[in-house]
Amino acid sequence: MVVGFLYAQLLRIELILGTLVWGSFLATIAVFIGTGYYVYEISNAWDAADPQVKSDSDIRATKVCSYILLALGGIAFLVTISLRKQIMLSMACVKAAARSIAAIPTMVLFPIIQILGLFAFLAIWILYAVHLASTGDIKTETFDDLTVPVTVRTFEFDETIAYKGCYLLFCLLWTAAFASAIGEIIIAMCVSKWYFTRDKKQIGSCTLFSSIAQSMRYHIGTAALGSLVIACVQLIRWMIAKAQKKARDLDSKVGRTLLCCCQCCLWCFEKVLKFLNKNAYIQTAIFGTPFCRSAREAFFLIVRNAGKVASITYVSTLILFVGKIFVSVVTTGGAYMYMDYELGSSLYSPVGPCVIIFVMSYFIGNMFLDVFDMSTSTVLQCFIADEEMFDGDECYADGDLERWFDDFHEEERRIVASSGH
Repeated sequence: MVVGFLYAQLLRIELILGTLVWGSFLATIAVFIGTGYYVYEISNAWDAADPQVKSDSDIRATKVCSYILLALGGIAFLVTISLRKQIMLSMACVKAAARSIAAIPTMVLFPIIQILGLFAFLAIWILYAVHLASTGDIKTETFDDLTVPVTVRTFEFDETIAYKGCYLLFCLLWTAAFASAIGEIIIAMCVSKWYFTRDKKQIGSCTLFSSIAQSMRYHIGTAALGSLVIACVQLIRWMIAKAQKKARDLDSKVGRTLLCCCQCCLWCFEKVLKFLNKNAYIQTAIFGTPFCRSAREAFFLIVRNAGKVASITYVSTLILFVGKIFVSVVTTGGAYMYMDYELGSSLYSPVGPCVIIFVMSYFIGNMFLDVFDMSTSTVLQCFIADEEMFDGDECYADGDLERWFDDFHEEERRIVASSGH
């Protein structure tokens, strides 16, 4: 967790953040173009071979793939140029998110509270699940055709018990989604309070506790409704997964194909809902609006600012990935050096402990960077709201965001003046 906090502070340095972001964009373009050129050269080598070892259809398909890769590289280059300003804004939002976490360091500990609460629920849920599973009828089946007869006992459940099992599963899905939703609202409220405060010195660790109290008092319904939608989709996906298993048992290829398509569509639908819910929770944290209104406002905000949202989504995804690797590698490397120095030859092998430490640090880094991701998205929406509601000296943006704000309005005034002439 300390390494994750350190990583967030490193992102406030212009050189490190700029190198990370622009280097990734250039690397993506280079991979597409380089791979496309390599595949094109392979297709030419196959075509020029005598005797020809590849069929004409394989050569044509390889050339088409090379053209597609080169085209994707060109599109990525054009998109990077066209979204240059949005990418710069995304970098400013990332630095602002790092500052908000530095101002409210207790935010990084909040996921632990969520996990403890979920574990407390799981203890009760498992008790109910075990008792329900034991209410089935025991069926005994003996296999006499083996060298030694084997008796296998299985549970058979009637339709009522199956419905109760579905209800228990739905309770688990809804509760897990609710814990995640209320956590996102609390983090978004902390960051929005930090953003819309003139004197940032007033913001501290107590902001987290006030945000928890306000979220629990006013926004539990919003979290419950948003998580209910997600839980319903997840339950439907689970039912389709069971149907897929039956289709495999029956060896129905048509049924497996149709169910696989349904599962894929529902997976995409769930991802879209989670993205929309996340932005709706941010709207709730900023304006205090209920879920449906927040979801509607979030949807139109995304439509109005598609370039900004797309760029910050890409930038934050990149930073999350690099951050998880950074936290895991630094923590594991430090643990290895410590074990080598303290234990030395008394330890049979450091591989096992290092693997466990890597997994644990990746999990903790993932928790921390989820908070960072939510903070970055909240800063973006706060900036957009600031941009739409205030003007000039009235705006709350500071630092790089303020400079971006001033440059944007200066360009807007220049465009209006030139169109007037």
